[in-house]
Amino acid sequence: MNTPVIFTDSLDMAFAGIPAADTGQVDRLLCDLAIRLERDGVRLAGAVQSDIERQGECRCDMSLRILSSDNRYPISARLGPLSRGCQLDPEALECAAWEVESLLRSASNNALPQLLIVNKFSKSEAHGKGFATCIAVALERGVSVLCGIGRLSLADFQGFTDDQAELLKPNKQAIEQ
Repeated sequence: MNTPVIFTDSLDMAFAGIPAADTGQVDRLLCDLAIRLERDGVRLAGAVQSDIERQGECRCDMSLRILSSDNRYPISARLGPLSRGCQLDPEALECAAWEVESLLRSASNNALPQLLIVNKFSKSEAHGKGFATCIAVALERGVSVLCGIGRLSLADFQGFTDDQAELLKPNKQAIEQ
């Protein structure tokens, strides 16, 4: 299911995505970018992901930091050491997305974020869940959007955006341009 997206003509970059090349690479790039932009006084909304290694386990714990509030949401479900499936806790992801969506909807026009950063567009967003509504609300309100794209989700991202989003190379220079 694709959520309709409204693009604005007044922005140089309304919507861009960064396809993942290596595990964790885009997460680190988006975290670093958010830190630099916050330091420079840019109003941000969205979430960036940090992974915390677990001693003696092959999987890490994933955590989202909500930009503009510094709230954190652990989004990993503990499925056991032999688990091979997705370890995402969908309820925790929805709670994080709801916080961001509430911020986007309640912000006055003069206090809107300048950029929405979404840590990852993946299966949840492709099915209209996760941060899908946040993306649509941001674009409807004229806020630029930058998303990481999960390794298996590029085709879904392109369908969601009707191939109108710019794809960026996963490096600092391409993102900052």
